[in-house]
Amino acid sequence: MANPQNSSELLARLTGAADVAVPQGWDWDQVAKLFYQHISPADWNRLGVTGQADGLLSMVDLGGQRAIGQPNLRVVERAEGLLIEIVTDDMPFLVDSVTAALNQAGLNVNLVIHPIMNAVRDEGGKLLALAPSQSTEPLSSKPPKGAIVLESWQQFFTTGALVPAQIELISSKLTQVLRDVRHAVSDWQPMRQRLQAMQARLQESKLPADEIAEVNAFLSWLDNGRFTFLGSRSLKYQPGTSGDKNDQDSSLEERLVVVPGSGLGVLRDDSVTLFAGARKLSDMSTKAKKFMLLGGTFSIVKTSQVATVHRPVLMDAIGLRFYDAKGQLQEVFWFVGLFTSAVYVQSILEIPLLRKKVKEIQERSGFLADSHNAKALMHILETLPRDELLQMDDETIYQMAISLLYLQDHQKLALFGRYDPLLRFVSCFIYVPRLAYSTTLEQKLVRYLEDQLGGRQSQLLLQTGESPFMRIHLVLTASGGALIEADWNQLEEAMQQLAQSWEERLEGVIRRDAPELWNPYLQILKNGFSLSYQERFTPENAFEDLPFLLALSQKRNLKIHLSTDVLPTTHPQEQRLKLKLFQHAEPVALADITPLLDRMGIRLINENPFRFVGAVAMARRNCCF
Repeated sequence: MANPQNSSELLARLTGAADVAVPQGWDWDQVAKLFYQHISPADWNRLGVTGQADGLLSMVDLGGQRAIGQPNLRVVERAEGLLIEIVTDDMPFLVDSVTAALNQAGLNVNLVIHPIMNAVRDEGGKLLALAPSQSTEPLSSKPPKGAIVLESWQQFFTTGALVPAQIELISSKLTQVLRDVRHAVSDWQPMRQRLQAMQARLQESKLPADEIAEVNAFLSWLDNGRFTFLGSRSLKYQPGTSGDKNDQDSSLEERLVVVPGSGLGVLRDDSVTLFAGARKLSDMSTKAKKFMLLGGTFSIVKTSQVATVHRPVLMDAIGLRFYDAKGQLQEVFWFVGLFTSAVYVQSILEIPLLRKKVKEIQERSGFLADSHNAKALMHILETLPRDELLQMDDETIYQMAISLLYLQDHQKLALFGRYDPLLRFVSCFIYVPRLAYSTTLEQKLVRYLEDQLGGRQSQLLLQTGESPFMRIHLVLTASGGALIEADWNQLEEAMQQLAQSWEERLEGVIRRDAPELWNPYLQILKNGFSLSYQERFTPENAFEDLPFLLALSQKRNLKIHLSTDVLPTTHPQEQRLKLKLFQHAEPVALADITPLLDRMGIRLINENPFRFVGAVAMARRNCCF
């Protein structure tokens, strides 16, 4: 307990508050200890007596009257930011869901106070007393009689500037989040029961027995704490009909129709879409339509909706399709939610469906079971995200895993990508050599892919580990129109160019334009250009300067290169020239060359000296030009 003893000043402020009515027998000392029992000493002291008293009085006022099943929410403007206050029935996911919503709104959450307490209320919802969550004994000298409700009282202290319109949106968003949490929690068992009913229905289908067994094993594995169920619904296939040619309204459009009343959890509202544009089949691409209608009995994809419950990421969707004897889709059931953390640490050899894919990849690779390559391949597969592996087809997984295996011998950037079946987003895996990685390079690569694929960043995860490569997992969502289906090999080559250092680009220019000059001396020479030079000149410029640098020696200690500057001059009658002086060992003094230039009718505008460091047979040379 952070505050084993409330101060007399705090108790005086609480008992003397005239604007907050409390029942007879109310014990402010015990209530304060209960409310602040899990706050850290630093936060307790930071609040001060005024903050402690005002915060508790405000919460008691908010929770004074509440209908069971309905949350009380208040958004208070403060000088430092917003104070969010909530009193509601206790249930999972409340704190992290509200925190995520506030972060998405651009607010920083600095302090969260969220005790769980038993509230004693009368039939009208009036607060009579409070009690610890593990006790039903009210903190009152006159214990009242009433319904005992386990409640979560929450205060979120935030910082961040907002305009009034944004504050209204936050209140509306938090109301939706609290509603979604309640629906997801209350419908958790009905969703599990529906899943189990679908398993029984699969057993009655005419699919191959081994396929049914593996899918049902996966669904049972999923239901055993590996999936946070947030919503479910059923859709019927409505074939298109032309109708009466004299009555255009009699025709039906081919579409997937939500079965009324089938929505559970966050999908209770039939208007909430899982996949943008996926109900009106006529508006979908041929590939997307084929997936929706003929995607097989079982499929896993990402939805178009970011979860409002638990974690703010795109929800995973588990689809089960049922066909008639002619192979036409009759009905599809969707279960949406989030894979739990246990999934990401469990071996893929223990996960139904994935274990089958892994076995096929191992057999196809031809590696001996205990060989180095076999173990390395298995390690690569184990490090890939489970949700991505479940969505990839076997060929994509195989090609990516084998390519990554051979990549270990080549320190160069590699790119792998996967479009989702509905072309709503694209998942990109970028492997960057650890020594070449920087946040600047990461941002450059992300911007390039956004431009080339026509999407915007919706998720970015960086994996470090002990590998010689840094893995950037980038998910781009279609922005405005459809995603661009690009050539992955061409994208990879272009990104390899972007990832090259200035020195590596210079090496490429030399090998391309003058391969006969590339020798151990130039290998050292290419690292001799200063950072200031690299910031001002391109590798192509350096290639032009190399002949002058190579010609310098103690006997031939000065080289001159005069050229026309490409920059425009403010005087049309004048021509701007660029003079480069390459001097061995000591820099050329500006006072020595200015008179000479004046006699030639040349006016010096500015000077930019650069130092170059090279080496030949242990001899160190310094050149300024």
